[in-house]
Amino acid sequence: MKIGTRKILVLALEYTTSILDNILADCPAQYAKEDGTPQIRWSKVTTKLKDLDTSKIHYIQVPKEHIVIDFDLKNDAGEKDAVKNLQAAYNFPPTYAEYSKGGAGVHLHYIYEGDVDKLASVYSEGIEIKVFKGNSSLRRRFSKCNNLPIAHISSGLPLKGEKAVIDFKVTYNENAIRTIIQKNLNKE
Repeated sequence: MKIGTRKILVLALEYTTSILDNILADCPAQYAKEDGTPQIRWSKVTTKLKDLDTSKIHYIQVPKEHIVIDFDLKNDAGEKDAVKNLQAAYNFPPTYAEYSKGGAGVHLHYIYEGDVDKLASVYSEGIEIKVFKGNSSLRRRFSKCNNLPIAHISSGLPLKGEKAVIDFKVTYNENAIRTIIQKNLNKE
C-alpha cells in the first residue's frame, strides 16, 4: 500500500491452506453454537481439530505455550480495520498469522518459551496477548493466512505489573496525525 510516495508495509495474508490446522490437528476442538459459545463442556469433547471444517466458527484447546497476539485496532468510525491491524502486526517478529473470525482482526501465533502465567493480557490499546490455560480455548474461523511457521519467542512482551509497551496518548496522537496526512493527500 502506498500513501503518496511512501510505501506502508503490511503483513500479507494470501494463503487459503492453514498450517495451523495440521499442527494442531489432534487438539480437542468443537464447533460454536449459534450464539457463538462452545457447544458442550470441554470434559465431554471427543472431536479433534482434524474432524472439523475450520472455515466454520469453532473453538480449539491449544497447548499452554501456544499464545496469540490478537489485533483489534479500529478506524475513526469505530470499526475493526484490517489494514491497520495488518500494518501493526507487520512490526512484530515474523510468524504464522491469520485473519480473526470476523476477517478484520489479525491473530499472530507464537510458541512462548517462558512462563505464560507472567504475561500481561494487554500489549497496548486494541492489541491483546491471549494465553490459553485450563478450559480456555481459541475461537477462530479460518479464511486466509500467511505461509510462515509458528515462531518461538521468549521476550518482548509485557509482563503482569509492567506498564503497557505503547503509551495510549502517543498512539492517539500518531493516529490523529496519520488521519490528517491521509485527508490532505485526498485533498479533503
